[in-house]
Amino acid sequence: MGRSIFLRRIGYVVIELKKGRASDRALGQIQRYRGQVSKNLASPRKNARGILVATEAKKDRKLLAAMQGASNPRLSLYEFDLSVRVERVDYRKAV
Repeated sequence: MGRSIFLRRIGYVVIELKKGRASDRALGQIQRYRGQVSKNLASPRKNARGILVATEAKKDRKLLAAMQGASNPRLSLYEFDLSVRVERVDYRKAV
């Protein structure tokens, strides 16, 4: 689910949001997206920035090793945690 957006001050940003854990293959995926955006949309001076967002990113040793190996300052890794609470509402008693 990769997306690219343009922010005036920093240029294009490619965001890859994984609904679960990301693998080290996700890094290759976002690098390909960045390459395409940089080649086709961005100016020669501003390569696209990449942001990979996934759950449990801190625990994935392969992903962390791949990020360290890439050592690209225009590539960032973020972790998210999402929980949802659903509660039935008795509308007859509410008011």
